[in-house]
Amino acid sequence: MDWPSNVPIDPEDSLWSFCFDGVQLFINMSCPGHVTLKSRNLGAYITFVINPRENFDLIANRNSRKGIRVRQTIRKRVERYNAAPVPDALGFFGSHSNLEWRQYQLAEEHSPPKTICPFRMRTRTREVEPS
Repeated sequence: MDWPSNVPIDPEDSLWSFCFDGVQLFINMSCPGHVTLKSRNLGAYITFVINPRENFDLIANRNSRKGIRVRQTIRKRVERYNAAPVPDALGFFGSHSNLEWRQYQLAEEHSPPKTICPFRMRTRTREVEPS
């Protein structure tokens, strides 16, 4: 499917999110290199946890008191589990100070943060049949 018309194609836009088949997705990249961020280490291999964006918007919407409380509770638990502060990159989708892609692959403490989105958009090319 085409990229949804209501989703910007520029990852540097606060309303951008990765999309596949017309569905906005939230991606959590977990890998064994995460030591401080234990919550992002799910074992010996890189793991992509993929959820539809709308799940977050229904449960933990930034525009509702309940949504804000849900995220605060989750982040307190993550902080306790990691025994480290929650990374600054975690934000609320749509906030002007938040870029969604920065939350996908969090940097370990004392590691340089990623400066560009790890995903690249390719335009669909149509094969032309010989005449």
